[in-house]
Amino acid sequence: MRRLTLIIMVATFCCVLSCDKDESPTEVINEQVYEYPEAMVISNTLVLQDAVEKFGSATEFGTCPADCRMDTTSAGNTLIDLLPGGQPLVNPYTGERDLPLDTAAVNPGEIGYQAEAGFRHGNYYIITGFGADSLIVELSNVEELEGKVVLNCYRVLSAANAFALDNDGYYPTDNTTVSDSGKTLVDYFPDGHLLANPFNKAFIEPAVWGGPAFNPGEIGYQTDRQGGYNVGCTITGADHEGGILITLYGGSERD
Repeated sequence: MRRLTLIIMVATFCCVLSCDKDESPTEVINEQVYEYPEAMVISNTLVLQDAVEKFGSATEFGTCPADCRMDTTSAGNTLIDLLPGGQPLVNPYTGERDLPLDTAAVNPGEIGYQAEAGFRHGNYYIITGFGADSLIVELSNVEELEGKVVLNCYRVLSAANAFALDNDGYYPTDNTTVSDSGKTLVDYFPDGHLLANPFNKAFIEPAVWGGPAFNPGEIGYQTDRQGGYNVGCTITGADHEGGILITLYGGSERD
């Protein structure tokens, strides 16, 4: 994304330098943009992504809007309100100021915005930009959020291993199990509280005890038993669709 931004900035600067004495920089830039409409498609996607991030920053739980024109921030602003001038973006191929669309981009110049928002379905967006005859841009926060899910899984694994070290090598069944040092699994987490689900922002993870994760961003924790003892654990993290993104295993030797 940084490279795309740099390309656009350089192109804009060159346009300003090339303007005639009787032309304003704005006029020349507009001419260049419409001469190279795919550059404007790329620019539009970046402008929209910036507005989506601003929208999230202006909501209580950092949520993105599910609908461009209906959902509002705490201050009552829609996603369109956060675009330059508070107006929709212009399609460089049609000249219509009607973007983004609340669907995938499929026609020349279109910018598509799709999002899942809410406690169960998650909180991610996908922005698409269509050039002359194909999709040329796709921006999303999915990879960032799923990266945080992976990090949460490793945090749970670290805590489970620490619990086992304090408990003669035995792992907890759930967060009601207490180690020999009087701690539950969550007591070994950073700050000693449940982890935040990156998609719905709720501090509820691990949300699934005794089974695999199945909702976006969830962490599942289950023990591995041998001879009636919890000698290990299996930790799973769910992706933006609720599928298994990562599986980690913990185990230790008992004295």
